[in-house]
Amino acid sequence: MIPHVLLSNDDGVFAPGLRALADAFLADGWRVSVCAPESERSAASHSITIRHPIVAAARAWEGVVEGAPLAVWACSGTPADCVKVAILKLCNARPDLVVSGVNNGWNLGTDVHYSGTVGAAMEGAFEGVPGMAVSAPARVDASRSVFAAACAVRLARRMLARPIPPRTVLSLNVPDRDGRDVLGLVEAPMTPIRYTDDYDEMTHSRSRSAYWLKGEIIEEGRLPGGDLDRLLAGYATVTLLGWDLTLPGGCKEILQDMI
Repeated sequence: MIPHVLLSNDDGVFAPGLRALADAFLADGWRVSVCAPESERSAASHSITIRHPIVAAARAWEGVVEGAPLAVWACSGTPADCVKVAILKLCNARPDLVVSGVNNGWNLGTDVHYSGTVGAAMEGAFEGVPGMAVSAPARVDASRSVFAAACAVRLARRMLARPIPPRTVLSLNVPDRDGRDVLGLVEAPMTPIRYTDDYDEMTHSRSRSAYWLKGEIIEEGRLPGGDLDRLLAGYATVTLLGWDLTLPGGCKEILQDMI
């Protein structure tokens, strides 16, 4: 049976990274469905739309081989909306896997909580479909996304043969190197990412102020062996992420002696 993958992202339906994923899966013999935001929805996290209808419309990509097993939809909702509506309404067959990306920028450490890329993959997991989020360094040539897509296809085949735990996703990040110079693929824990966080302030209107978030990653003091550390050393990293944020037993002290 031909495997079926549902692709999404948070960079928009015409993002080069998404096309790189589709091309890689098609070349490997997969049936490919795509449902992605009609425009960029970065940092949308796992938000969903509940206050107005979601609109989905078929789209055509240039350069697709005629007869390719590919369907593309642009969606007015968030990345998580895209995956949810595709699984429940748009795809005429349930996908075997949800893959989100290739994101324009790494999704590491604490950043995964903000990531629409990860949110889309996790929504697939919520619907019972294994998920993977794929990310490449921002603002580099397209070869990084092509390499990330090739890695994603290899991992996808493994995920079909060796399923990951329910309601979890794999997060794949590739380093800022040519594929032939990548040192390997390693599992790495999340790093507590620190930024030089600040806002640019500007005058908006009626004497109100506006603020534009800015900041750069602070590399010093990074966790040895963590995802950022391994990426900067030249490795591609994979991290298993789960939905459950609880810390069992963590309330023991605060509840002690309470009536």
